[in-house]
Amino acid sequence: MAAADLFAGKGDKFGGLTIELDPQRHGRLDPSDFAMKLAEALTKWSAEGKRGLWLKVPSQVANLIDPAIMNGFEFHHAQPGYVMMTKWLPATPSGL
Repeated sequence: MAAADLFAGKGDKFGGLTIELDPQRHGRLDPSDFAMKLAEALTKWSAEGKRGLWLKVPSQVANLIDPAIMNGFEFHHAQPGYVMMTKWLPATPSGL
C-alpha cells in the first residue's frame, strides 16, 4: 500500500492535515513498515507545503505511537480511546 493511500487525511484552512488511523486498516501494519511509510509521507507533505499535522491514534493501534514519535510527532492531548499527536513541518516555531 502506498504511503499516500495509507495516510489519506483531511486538509484544513491553515495548510494542515488531520490523519485518523483506523484500527482495521492500520492494525495489521508492522511498526517498522509504518515508520518507513510515515517517513515517505512526511517527505511528500513537506514538499507540498503542508504545515501542521495531526495524527489521531486509537488505543487499538497504540503500537504505532513509538514509530510516530521516532518520526518527530509529539503528544498533544489524549482522551479515553485515543491519543492526538502533532508535527510541525516548517522550519519555524510551531503554530500548533
